[in-house]
Amino acid sequence: MSRLLKSGVFSDCEVKCDGKTWKLHKSILCIRSGYFNSCLTNGWPEGKTGCVEITLFTKEQMDWIISYIYTGKFDFDRHYNNKTFLHTAVQLWTLGDYFLVRNLCDDVECRLSAFIPRSLNNAILRGFQLDAQDWLNAGRLIYTDFNVVDSKHVLKAEFLNLTLGKTWARKLNLRMPEFKTLCQSHPKFGNDCMVKLVDDGISKLQ
Repeated sequence: MSRLLKSGVFSDCEVKCDGKTWKLHKSILCIRSGYFNSCLTNGWPEGKTGCVEITLFTKEQMDWIISYIYTGKFDFDRHYNNKTFLHTAVQLWTLGDYFLVRNLCDDVECRLSAFIPRSLNNAILRGFQLDAQDWLNAGRLIYTDFNVVDSKHVLKAEFLNLTLGKTWARKLNLRMPEFKTLCQSHPKFGNDCMVKLVDDGISKLQ
């Protein structure tokens, strides 16, 4: 599939975004994306022209989702190493949700759930250290794009859990200047944190 994506051979449709054009294949897009299936088969204008123009995302984000549709894979390790995993994961989930690629959403949710080590000892053994700026960027994106939904929304729930769910991590995260910054810029985050702490029966923050 990756060869078809790179070469564009036998392509029968195009996706355009931010000045870039991808020559793609309806059979692959329609099977793996509910969004493209609707665009290209349900009488939409794009189905007649064979061209879908995307304006809500960047060309880098479209590279991500198109590559995932074709290969079913994403290089999460590169973003771990670049300390951009959380912010990237939120963008990927949003892409999967918009383009109706459920496998991508599931993949992101699974990785977010496993992101924080179970214990401080495990964190030390793994050399794990939360990047505060990446955490803040992810939080800002979640509480901007999903501000009107409650804390049970899957992205908010995962973000709150990785921030407050484990005792050892909670103690460190609450001390981050970025935690206060996010609370100040997005009061809903602070409210959601209080609700989670109460729901989890946490009486002491330290």
